[in-house]
Amino acid sequence: MPYIRLINIKWHYASRKKRFASAAFKPSSDGSGISVINKECGEEHSGTICAHIAEHYPNVAGTPIVFWEIPTDQIPATCSFVHSVSGTDRWCHHDIVNWDDDEAQKTIKNLPIEETKICSDDGVRNLTQNDLPQM
Repeated sequence: MPYIRLINIKWHYASRKKRFASAAFKPSSDGSGISVINKECGEEHSGTICAHIAEHYPNVAGTPIVFWEIPTDQIPATCSFVHSVSGTDRWCHHDIVNWDDDEAQKTIKNLPIEETKICSDDGVRNLTQNDLPQM
């Protein structure tokens, strides 16, 4: 089952270092885990994952909507997914728990931006350097 993590590029892109900041993959401050969305569930409820994000997570996602579809093989076996309600999304929101904080942050810091996706007028496509804020 594919899960996605929203990445607000205004908050989570370190333009000087040309990588995502570790805060982009940090557990919630309430200790509930790393917030993710079940991609298939979002598509089922809203037609597309971009529509689901725009409807339920506009402030968290920011503009443009950027996300990472987390490869299953990168999720440690010690992790589990806990269904949780987030704002208006009571169906598709989950928290990844038991992912070591240091390991999770290394994962996002080393993530090539081309492995993330952006919602555009033409649908979903890979993010490029041209989509990111330049400094």
